[in-house]
Amino acid sequence: MTSPISVTNSSTIQKRLRVGLFIPCYIDMIFPEVGIATLQLLERFGLDVHFPLNQTCCGQPMSNSGDEANAAAAENLFVKNFRSYDYIVGPAGSCVKQVRCISIPSNRQMMLGTFGNIRMS
Repeated sequence: MTSPISVTNSSTIQKRLRVGLFIPCYIDMIFPEVGIATLQLLERFGLDVHFPLNQTCCGQPMSNSGDEANAAAAENLFVKNFRSYDYIVGPAGSCVKQVRCISIPSNRQMMLGTFGNIRMS
């Protein structure tokens, strides 16, 4: 469990938290400047930001169309890529919702002891 973030007047964070930066596929392909801005903002606050190179889609397009097998593969890869971070940050609400409401609950058994208290923003 991590200790709470403590921000001083100089906007520095006392404990460097490991943050996994989740950049959804459409942000990567259509709006890459959003991903870059998200990274810059997090780094400005002194966070230890990582971008797992193996990340892909959150599985939402497959899940929405009923393709549970391919959605599950994307969801499992998400869990594998992000399980070691204190926080996961993603700049796309629908993709974060997919992970919080679909992927994480369906992978809860795989993640026990991995994410601990799941925190996504």
